[in-house]
Formats: sequence, structure tokens, C-alpha cells
Amino acid sequence: MTEFRFERKKENISDYIKTTMFKDNFAHKFLIVALIICLIIVAVSGVVMYLTVKKPSMLIITVVGVLLAAAYPLFLHFFIKNLTDKLSRANPEEEGVTIAISESNILLIRNNAPCGKLEWTDITEILESKTGFFLTEKEGALIILGKSSLHSGSYEEAEQILRAKKAALK
Repeated sequence: MTEFRFERKKENISDYIKTTMFKDNFAHKFLIVALIICLIIVAVSGVVMYLTVKKPSMLIITVVGVLLAAAYPLFLHFFIKNLTDKLSRANPEEEGVTIAISESNILLIRNNAPCGKLEWTDITEILESKTGFFLTEKEGALIILGKSSLHSGSYEEAEQILRAKKAALK
């Protein structure tokens, strides 16, 4: 059994947001590619219109396309940072809680006494990232198992269990 402290570290939350937005999210990847293509078309058409119509005001279209292309990554960065700050705020009810992972279930422990239990059938999604694992419970709750939150046991043991459970979900 491997135990993790229940923590909302900014590095883990930021990693979770980036993982869900970019790693396995085809729709978001498609929208980003479509946005880039549209902005390139807007910028190029501004230059083409300037060359054909000979009006300097047509370059405004190119400037707008370039500004939008630069603004989107900045907007995304600040959106992720703001959301990470909000989600990383500690909840007093979560203090002192440890999450124990085993082959049979997930046990929540407070002050060395069990305070909750989740069966693996209650888990609907398991994501792996560079900072740890993220489990989504059937009611939508997120369980963060960060490498830096390891309390006792072996991370490699938890990794094997979680990868096996993830494979079983598919």
C-alpha cells in the first residue's frame, strides 16, 4: 500500500489543467490548429489586399491577425495561472487526510483512522502526467496523487497499480 498526502499543490494542479487541455483533448488541439490557420489567412490576406488595392489601411488586417496570434498564448497562460491559484486554495476539511492506494481499493485516512473508502469501480478516469496521477471519481471529484506528496510506500508500486487500473478502464 502506498500513501499520499491530500495536497493541492500548484505544480500538480497546473499540470492537471495542461494535461486535460492539451494531452488527450482532440477537440482543443483541433481548435488551436484552426485558430492558427485562420490567423495566418487573416495576416496574409491583409498583405495581399495591400498589394492589390494599394491602401495602407489594409495592413491593419495583418496587424490585427498578428496581435491575436500573440494574445492567445498570453491569455491561455494567465487563464491557467488564475485557475491554478483558485484551485490550489486549501480546504480545512482536507487537512491531515492521507490517500492510500492498494490493489483492492482507495482508502482515505485521517489521524491514522479510516475516514472513507473508494472502490476502483468508483473511478471513471485515470490520467498520468509528469507530476503524478489524477483520478476522477464518478461524482466528478478529483484525486491528486503527486509524486511530491508521497507519504509512505513506494511510488513505483503505486505507479504499477494505477497503470493496471487505467488499462482496465479502457
